[in-house]
Amino acid sequence: MDLVEIEKRFFNLLKMYSLEEQKSIKKAYEVAFMMHRMQRRKSSEPYIIHPLSVALILLDFKVDSDTIKAGLLHDVVEDSAISVFQIEKMFNPDVAFLVDGVSKLPKELFLSKKEQKDATIRKLVSYFQKDFRVIAIKLAD
Repeated sequence: MDLVEIEKRFFNLLKMYSLEEQKSIKKAYEVAFMMHRMQRRKSSEPYIIHPLSVALILLDFKVDSDTIKAGLLHDVVEDSAISVFQIEKMFNPDVAFLVDGVSKLPKELFLSKKEQKDATIRKLVSYFQKDFRVIAIKLAD
């Protein structure tokens, strides 16, 4: 599917949420779109297709709106200048927690890629123990 088809399906599925939730989810989409606008996947397609696809998987499971927002924003902290704190201010603490839970730890903190990966997995498990939605987003990712 191309971006237009994915967006069409995404916005159609949003109708199952309240108008307030739809507005907030659309805001998360706009933030993700802006933060990933210059990025491309290895296939050269726009990067935003990835977080949109994650959100579509989550929408198929009829998860709550905060989980959809976090699915859209799950790579923003790693790939842009937006922090978890800023996500909390734009949305709410739950969305920020979920995004933080699925975000990789910065590679600069580790001597090797393996150390980074191991620490990130420990972090993921720790967050999952507090909120199962973290693993739902990671699996959709």
